Amino acid sequence: MNEHDEMNVVNEREPAKSPLPLISMILGIASVVTGCCGMGMPLGVGAIVLAVLCKKQGVTNDAGYVTAGLITGIVGSVLQIILVILYFVLQIGYILFV
Repeated sequence: MNEHDEMNVVNEREPAKSPLPLISMILGIASVVTGCCGMGMPLGVGAIVLAVLCKKQGVTNDAGYVTAGLITGIVGSVLQIILVILYFVLQIGYILFV
């Protein structure tokens, strides 16, 4: 190995980090927080889609963010579904008993 080869090894750059894992985590957290306001489902689905895309692309630099985005996206979506079901059950029950 000569001097030129050693310099190339030192100057190699790391591959660029993808912003998708962080965006997935942020959307997942936002879906849990806004689950009672009606935005839980769209944000949760977005977080799940981005997390799945990251897993398919093999993004390994931020695997924790991908996992957090997937889990919180699922939780936010399920929370929104439960709240919608409860809303309709309580509304129908109120109409029947009044």
